[in-house]
This record gives sequence, C-alpha cells and structure tokens, in this order.
Amino acid sequence: LALNQDLIARGEQFQNMAEQEAMRGRFAETIGLLREAEAAFSDVTGEFAMENLKASRGLQNIRLAIQRYKDRLIDNAQQFSGSGFALDAAVMARRHGRSVDEAGLRALIKQGFQDELRALEQALQPALSLTPDGAAQ
Repeated sequence: LALNQDLIARGEQFQNMAEQEAMRGRFAETIGLLREAEAAFSDVTGEFAMENLKASRGLQNIRLAIQRYKDRLIDNAQQFSGSGFALDAAVMARRHGRSVDEAGLRALIKQGFQDELRALEQALQPALSLTPDGAAQ
C-alpha cells in the first residue's frame, strides 16, 4: 500500500513539474516529465482499489496531456527558425527522442522549413517586382 501511495505521489509530483514547464512554453520538457509521471502511475499495482483508481485516472490525464503538448509543440514549430533551426531540432531529438515521436519531429522540421521559405520570399519580393516598363526595380 505504501509503495503504491509513493508511486502516485511521485506521478503527481512529475505532473506538477510538467505543468510548470508548460507555463514556460517548454513543451518538449513537459512531455518528458509527463512520461516520467506516466511511468510512476503505470507501476501502481491493482491490489488496492483506491490507489488503482487514482493511478488509472492519473494515466488517463497524463496521456491526454501528452497528446495536447505534442500538438502544441508541433503548432509552435515556427520557433525553430533561422540558422540555428537544424541544431535546435537535432538537440531536441536527442534530448527528447523517446517522448516526441518521429512524426512530430518531421512536422516540426517541415513547418520550420516552410516558415523560412515564406519569410525569404517576402524579403525578396521587392527585389523581384517589375516596373511598368518591364525593368526590374
């Protein structure tokens, strides 16, 4: 019983730490902490009904939160821009590879690339405009 209670407390502690990271906009770190909480809740045995129920609810909440933060991480892919984009993506992949799936990382990279292409196109647009006589400005 005490072990299960400790596991639940540990899961809740990781969940609280994850919420703090999420408030800072650090979604990859949030997902990593939620994975730790998920592991703690998963280790709770089913022999005590109340603890088992708490762990089950905790797991359900954690899994929903993980998906929500994965979605937010993908939505915020534009943060990975400029010359450091590839380095940021590689560092994140190494640090959080087990918590952020490959499809999410691919979406991040694709979105960052598309954002950079749009920014470059907008920056070059004035140079590509033609005057009424057909000459480039």
